[in-house]
Amino acid sequence: MESPSAAEVSRSRRLREWFDDVTNEPPETRSVWLEKHVLDAADRAALERLLAADAGLDDRILATPAAELAGRIGEMAEPMPDEFIGERIGGFRLTRLIGRGGMGTVFLGEREGADFEQHVAVKLLRRGLYTDFERRLFRREQQALVGLSHPNIARLIDGGVTPGGIPFLVIEYVDGKPVTRFAAEARLGIRARLELFVLVCRAVAAAHRNLIVHRDIKPDNILVDREGAPKLLDFGIAKLLSDEDPFATNTAHNALTPAYAAPEQITGNVISTATDVFALGVVLHELLLGRRATQADGSRPSTRVDAQALAAAGLPIDAAAVRAALRGDLDNILLKAMAEESERRYASAAELADDCERALSGHPVAAHPPSGVYRARKFVRRHRVAVSTAVVFSALLLASVGFAVWQAGIARAEAANARQQADSAGREAQRANAVRGFVEGLFDPVREGI
Repeated sequence: MESPSAAEVSRSRRLREWFDDVTNEPPETRSVWLEKHVLDAADRAALERLLAADAGLDDRILATPAAELAGRIGEMAEPMPDEFIGERIGGFRLTRLIGRGGMGTVFLGEREGADFEQHVAVKLLRRGLYTDFERRLFRREQQALVGLSHPNIARLIDGGVTPGGIPFLVIEYVDGKPVTRFAAEARLGIRARLELFVLVCRAVAAAHRNLIVHRDIKPDNILVDREGAPKLLDFGIAKLLSDEDPFATNTAHNALTPAYAAPEQITGNVISTATDVFALGVVLHELLLGRRATQADGSRPSTRVDAQALAAAGLPIDAAAVRAALRGDLDNILLKAMAEESERRYASAAELADDCERALSGHPVAAHPPSGVYRARKFVRRHRVAVSTAVVFSALLLASVGFAVWQAGIARAEAANARQQADSAGREAQRANAVRGFVEGLFDPVREGI
């Protein structure tokens, strides 16, 4: 995979900064802002595509001549969603609107003619955008979902084309909330958010194993159900890595969500599994800090902690505690996941999940630079009880050895003293014997009668 050049990375960063600035402008003054601040025509066109993607529009409209658009007015007319309520599609009756996006409209459907009740999400391609490009994307979404089977990915149930020529997908209905809103309302702590995020990474990794890159990972596409299980959905702009169709790698139709898009998506470079890793990093940043990272954030994430953002995100701990939790391993994980250069990121969502689990379990993370001291410190933290016990045991052993040596020294001293006393007693005995012998010798002549 060819990595983006330094110039491309710089351009991506510049486009992101402009995008952040221009979205703060009222819609009616944005064109004036672009003319004033973005002088290069190519950069302005790229920024207009980002704005169109952010608004859920077809980016080709910006480049389509007005006369052509006027001639397609009847073709582009889009029926109101209410027109579909009550219709039967693929064995399901549409009951209400769930949501609308750039690719289509999603309805809640109920199965008809069965002895059991089943609710599904039915996605219809927008009739007014019924072009070869969208048909290809829609077929690709169906193909992508058919090959996926994972408990944290919304399951494809059915698919086809309505009698009116509208393609549709019938997908498992997820009655849930976006992951960031769920975490905020449940007031999840850092550890619980990481554990939830790991499940999301595993779901993305399952897609990667099927050679599918999601390309639009964001909280709205990660719903958490009432049991607390996350579900990944909306593969509407997924790219099949195994697709040999040259249209699949065409970057002219750069569908994305700018706030979560990787630099290579913005600059139109090659998409890979590392593209999803970048978006996952942005989601994790939002989960842990209560806000998305911006290009102005050049420092480590632990230095970006804002008390108001944390309160809005429902984190149950204060800013100081969040800083302490992020400092070190989580800092490194976030920086690696959101690196501007794709080769510096985790190669896949599975690697990102593995590192998050290492951080949760206290093991050394791959994102940290190699260091023997770091690994030793992580080992001690991970085995506090065992290490403490070993230290106490070693101290007791050393104390016992020291006491034994001290006692041995005392015993040797006493033995030496005893020997000295014995030697002294022996000498005294010798002197006493000598004196006795001398005295007895004085009386020997008397005994012999001399």
